[in-house]
Amino acid sequence: MKPLSDSHSEQTPGIARPVLAGVFFISASALAYQIALTRLFSIIMWHHHAYLVVSVALLGFGASGAVAAIRFNQNQGFSAMTRGLFPSALAFAAALPASYFMGSRLHIEAMQLLGDWKNFCTFLALLGLLAVPFFFAGYVIAVCFQAYSRQAGKLYGFDMLGAALGAAAAPLLLNAAGVNGAAMASAFLAGLAAVCLSAEKKAGKWAAAVLTVLYLLAFLGFNSGRLFWEIPMDLSKQRLTIAYQEDPRLNKVYSLEIPFFGGRHLVYKRSLPDMRRREILHSAIAQLDIWPEHRMHMLGGGEFGLVDYQEVPMRMVTQDGIGPTFLYKDAGDLKKFPSLDDSQISSAYLALKTQGKTRPNVLVIGVGGGIDVMTALFHDAASVTAVEINPAMIRMVTKKYAGYIGHLFSDPRVELINQDGRSFLDRSRDEYDVIQLTGVDTLTALSTGAYTLSENYLYTVEAIENMLDRLSENGMVCYSRPIFSLFGPPRETLRLAVTARTALERAGVKEPWRHIAILQANNWASTMIKKSPFTPEECAALAEFGRKEGFAGVVFAPYLEKGEEQFPLDAFARSRRLFHQALMSDGRELNRLLKESAFNLYPPSDDKPFFFNYYKISNVASWWGHGARGEMKTKFLPDFPAGHMILTAAVIQVSLLAALFILLPVWAWNKRGAPLEGKARTFVYFAALGLGFIFIEICLMQKLILFLGRPTYAVTVVLAGMLFFAGLGAWLSERFPPWTRKRLLTAGAGVLILCCFNAFFPDALTGLLTGLPLPLRMAAAWALIGPTGVVLGLFFPLGIRAAAEKSPPMIAWAWAVNGFFTVLGSVLAIMAAMSFGFSRVLMLAGLIYLIGAAFGLALNGEAQSADG
Repeated sequence: MKPLSDSHSEQTPGIARPVLAGVFFISASALAYQIALTRLFSIIMWHHHAYLVVSVALLGFGASGAVAAIRFNQNQGFSAMTRGLFPSALAFAAALPASYFMGSRLHIEAMQLLGDWKNFCTFLALLGLLAVPFFFAGYVIAVCFQAYSRQAGKLYGFDMLGAALGAAAAPLLLNAAGVNGAAMASAFLAGLAAVCLSAEKKAGKWAAAVLTVLYLLAFLGFNSGRLFWEIPMDLSKQRLTIAYQEDPRLNKVYSLEIPFFGGRHLVYKRSLPDMRRREILHSAIAQLDIWPEHRMHMLGGGEFGLVDYQEVPMRMVTQDGIGPTFLYKDAGDLKKFPSLDDSQISSAYLALKTQGKTRPNVLVIGVGGGIDVMTALFHDAASVTAVEINPAMIRMVTKKYAGYIGHLFSDPRVELINQDGRSFLDRSRDEYDVIQLTGVDTLTALSTGAYTLSENYLYTVEAIENMLDRLSENGMVCYSRPIFSLFGPPRETLRLAVTARTALERAGVKEPWRHIAILQANNWASTMIKKSPFTPEECAALAEFGRKEGFAGVVFAPYLEKGEEQFPLDAFARSRRLFHQALMSDGRELNRLLKESAFNLYPPSDDKPFFFNYYKISNVASWWGHGARGEMKTKFLPDFPAGHMILTAAVIQVSLLAALFILLPVWAWNKRGAPLEGKARTFVYFAALGLGFIFIEICLMQKLILFLGRPTYAVTVVLAGMLFFAGLGAWLSERFPPWTRKRLLTAGAGVLILCCFNAFFPDALTGLLTGLPLPLRMAAAWALIGPTGVVLGLFFPLGIRAAAEKSPPMIAWAWAVNGFFTVLGSVLAIMAAMSFGFSRVLMLAGLIYLIGAAFGLALNGEAQSADG
């Protein structure tokens, strides 16, 4: 029996330490830069435009493999083969900062890519510009695999270890120095790679060393704040109205326009003074931009009524260019803000007062500028536990602008905690009278179509179950979110109501509708979910509050008739009927409503946490061609799935470019009269590795978000851990030769078993360990993902050695195929999880690996079954 090993040129020298170091630093630099780019374009464009840009840019990796495969000459010597390593590494080090700063200056209307030819061409230029450094980085690694295929395990191990370093370092760099600093740190690592690969080239070594030192100084400058590069905003064009309220008593229209990045403008009424100046606070979660002070009527995650109308000095704060919140001047002096009693988000406190509850214990999830904390203190809260995920927001309200807001968070009743809200709920054992969530979005996932694929664990059935467990006997959860039923059918609040009903039913409540009340202001509504049934007094108090403040009224409450007398608008009447149907009908009627609705109203779960995905796959085709035109009401909540369109465009672009660069080497080989044997088997094997690996990586990140407490922790721990253990597995692949058919199939079956285990059992294990300190939870997460990473790391070097034995020109081509399908898989994983859930996607990944292992058996034509 002939094992799956290689017989590459015996004259090939052992891989030198500088080469291994160069591959290590290039991988670290490329991954850290990829994360920095994602953050940059999440700020400049919509969240999913960032995925589109970065995904296509990463195709530079695959393109480099295709070029290396075409250029490969089996008759050239080893020195000739490796001659291009240093020039490519130096080009990578030079191109990285150049493409970054040039790309950040290109102005693109993100939501008008198909309607403006010039805009579209600029976008294509951006993609090409950003792909350049990845091309050179990928070319270095592809050539290394060609030259050192006999040591593929060691080489792949250093590749993975370097990537693990980049994954671990990126969030720290973003927190410390922002996006610009993270990009310069990536450039510094690229410079180190060029120095390592400079070999005997003294002039080249000096050039690489000078670049490296310059990049280090630039990083230190960004880190200290002495060096500043402002990501540009076109303030004359980008405008977003975030509040729109007609006041019939005062005969005024209130609107606040915000300068935002490309393509995010909706409508605008008037300009705010001096909006070209802003202060920036960096974070790996979201960048904060604090804007100059202006006077405006009270705003913030809901709407204010007509009583005690007041305009106050405030500063607007945006998160990644959107997700606005507000800092109110002298917020700690609550006497200056009588209108807090007239806010829609006061509805839960007003209901509690009918029970005689005047000193509630309050949990606020998502602090923002502090409006919810102000409201709780205004209503004489005995304690306010404020949980905020973004550390930059914490720094803003406790240090940078603590004086401006009157030291609001220094009140002894307020405890401020930097943690993800859902993770805090999982660990807390305290009881609260009110749990308030006002416009909370983990990824500032506003309801615009571009954000519909953002996952959020605060709006799932399990999340509401957790909140109910944390309530006092008569306590309530209060969500404040847009409803928009005055302009069209409700979706956010209606889906939230269905989710609340499901959670109450799972908690054993026989009549869940008695525990839900919904008060609509104008465009926003408060959805209250009470542990005990609502009383007639509470419902009457909410109705009176709505009438007094000029709100639309109570959309649903147990003790109100479902007639239309309270608010005669047809849209409001339709909304009331929909809410009554969703909450009071039997299961069969509810299923009919969910099935017939044009929007996806099914309750999200922790396995499919896409609350903002309102669009059914079956209806997506009918939305193509729609645009965000018309009034603010349709642009803020468009009736077309922009997020789906963006990711679909990403899939199409990646697929077309991948096909081009995969077929190009095949065409070149055939033209030379040297068609290569085993191309199909090699293609399937390395495509399976690319798809399967990224599927597993993304699903494990989602599985561990709640356990680790923050999305950034999950991304860092899982990404770094998977890459580290895959590198360890690659190193082990060279320690246990030969690789027989039986061992390969065993490894493939092992991946499938581990995926099934990770799909169903980690929740029980992590639930037992959730109270441990963060370092121990991180260690537990690594122990959980370690075996999977080690087994996954065995496959790639095995395939490279087999390809080298069968046809050396296919080594770089295999690298290209793997890279293309990794990029494609990063998009497909989310789209699949939307429909099937992350657990099923994880099992699918295991099956893909098993299929890949089966095709891997045929990579060596003489491989036969054998024992051992």
